[in-house]
Amino acid sequence: MGNTTAAEVEQLFVSVAHATTANVVACQRAFDVLLVTPRELVARAAQATTRRQLPTAWSNGWQPSELHRQVRRATNATGAKLALGLIASDHRDRDPLTLDARWVAQLGALGLPKRVDDDWIVTWAAISRIDEIAFVGLLVDLLRSITRLRPISVLIPPPGATADVSTFADLDQPLDDPMLERVRALLAKAESTDFVAEAEAFTAKAQELMARYSIDAAMLSARTTNSDKPITIRIPVDNPYADAKSLLCQIVAAHSRCRAVRLTEYGLSTIVGFASDVAATEILYTSLLVQAQAGLQSATVASGARAGARTRTASFKTAFLLAYAHRVGERLEEINAYITQRAEADIGTALVPVLAARTAAVDDAVAEQFGRIEMSRPRGARDAAGWASGTLAADRARLHLGDLRDQSGARPSPQAVVPGAPAA
Repeated sequence: MGNTTAAEVEQLFVSVAHATTANVVACQRAFDVLLVTPRELVARAAQATTRRQLPTAWSNGWQPSELHRQVRRATNATGAKLALGLIASDHRDRDPLTLDARWVAQLGALGLPKRVDDDWIVTWAAISRIDEIAFVGLLVDLLRSITRLRPISVLIPPPGATADVSTFADLDQPLDDPMLERVRALLAKAESTDFVAEAEAFTAKAQELMARYSIDAAMLSARTTNSDKPITIRIPVDNPYADAKSLLCQIVAAHSRCRAVRLTEYGLSTIVGFASDVAATEILYTSLLVQAQAGLQSATVASGARAGARTRTASFKTAFLLAYAHRVGERLEEINAYITQRAEADIGTALVPVLAARTAAVDDAVAEQFGRIEMSRPRGARDAAGWASGTLAADRARLHLGDLRDQSGARPSPQAVVPGAPAA
């Protein structure tokens, strides 16, 4: 391999990274050649090819934190560390003043290497002790994980680009709104208490505030010349039990006057709505997820927590979380109906067309970004004990709202296809 040029090694590297069932034999041969190629040449090929992919990924909507997370999901901790070096190398010569402030904030949060030279992968390769198969395989997987990222919605202007900032919101930083700060404080108390009644009261009050806040924001926008538009954010929905977590996200979004669209392949959920509603969705979803996981842990402990117990099975936990999400949807429907009824009594018939117009605007924004959306039915709700336990956990957190009465016929949003309870 002494006469192999850098360009030839790059070509071998790229061909392996783009392996398909149609060219598997040729790719295996290329991989075998890379195994006997000096590490430095392979490392330089990895540097050059991966670095060239970054501008495409940025223009295709991927943000630094999202790209790093996807590399970690597709490779391992070492691959994620190399991705940090890749991102740092790409931004080394970029003027921070030309970058969106949210982009710069993500770079800072990632903890990029302070110093990255042109040979950052070569330097790592020289000290790495992994064998050649693992070495070449990791670099191939690093490139493959980036080149296979499909275009997604651009939510933050990438380096060198500008965008209509009215369609974006920086929800990494708390919105400067006293009402949302009150909601955050209430939900933080709900998460921290060990007493069901306290958690119930805090969560109930928080949802009351968010529901009325959404209506007041809608009416204020309608009365002014403010050209309020739906905004979009993405949040991670990680395993385990991603189906159930995604369902909970969809239900919370729907009952917060938003829409959530799951990007299953990447473990992400896109939330579209007006800024105050999107902020409320993210806050409430995060809190309910924490409370659901605490309830699941309590169910496990209550069972005696012996190894192999029914509550330790994946099917039990999946059914628990799906039932929890289903019941949460019913509760949120009750609260929203109560708050809307009170608002209509205060505001009058003007409220209905205002809310309808905002719903239509959100639906249009979703259609523009995603076109036709494929619906799917969550799986894993066949464990009757898990379903019953999850429903009980949600009922224990029932929201007592004084004169709130149960509303008949409550249903989750059509965007959240909820399975029926399994047969016992």
